[in-house]
Amino acid sequence: MSKAVIDKPVLDAATIERMEKGASSQGIGQIRRVCLLTMGQSIEKLNQCSKDEPDLFDEFKRAAAEFKNHAQALLEVAESSVLRLAIADEHGDLDAALASIKSGKKGRKA
Repeated sequence: MSKAVIDKPVLDAATIERMEKGASSQGIGQIRRVCLLTMGQSIEKLNQCSKDEPDLFDEFKRAAAEFKNHAQALLEVAESSVLRLAIADEHGDLDAALASIKSGKKGRKA
């Protein structure tokens, strides 16, 4: 990969703003709370909800799947950010950046 390709920003300010607004408007906090709520319930209680309130239970399943997709996208952003910062720390040396991430190295190249 050439240094010119690595140097280019991958997101512009408008895209970042759009992503931020999208995350806020989708009620990700509420969806996260639904996931946490299900983690605080026994399987027996969740099974009872499935039987007694199938529509609500389906909404819980939809919310959990949506949160999983959101979390996976966040993980991709975080991993990309870590790599870009490591490349910058290693003065554009991709191989050194990958090695430093793998080793957990925290230092900087002089």
